[in-house]
Amino acid sequence: MLSDEKRLRLAELAEAGMSVRQIAEALNVAPSTVTRNAKVMGVAFDRSATERATAARVADASARRAEMAVRLLELTSAELDRLARPHRVYAFVGGPSPQYMEHVLPQPDPSARLAIAQTAATLLDRHARLVAMQSDTSTDDARSMIGRLQEALGAYYEQTQGAAGTEDAAGGAE
Repeated sequence: MLSDEKRLRLAELAEAGMSVRQIAEALNVAPSTVTRNAKVMGVAFDRSATERATAARVADASARRAEMAVRLLELTSAELDRLARPHRVYAFVGGPSPQYMEHVLPQPDPSARLAIAQTAATLLDRHARLVAMQSDTSTDDARSMIGRLQEALGAYYEQTQGAAGTEDAAGGAE
């Protein structure tokens, strides 16, 4: 627990807008000590800088995922293009006189075609996962927008039905 003098200083520094880490450094204590004492004292910190930094990191991560998704599609396309290109096969032959042999085929042999197809499928799967991660945030935004629309329509309905109910009641009294 901090001394009364340090607790008073903590409250002053927090009111001045300093962060937990800045206050901890000024008081020469751990940030957790500042947080714990501030909680006991009922002192709140401005979290807007942290929220902005978090939002920026989320946006940066989203942009990196979008770039990676494009790159994965490019790699998938390049891999699939290999299926129609000439393919070099080679072998080392042992024995008394070892040799290196190679031959260019018009297209990959079946085992190479399988490896290319598997690589392309893996790349495409990773692309789909990244796109799904991106669309999850869009889905949340859409749900939020639909929720707000539903609330607004509900309020409008209440207003119009309340006004219609008042008119009906007045009309029935005549």
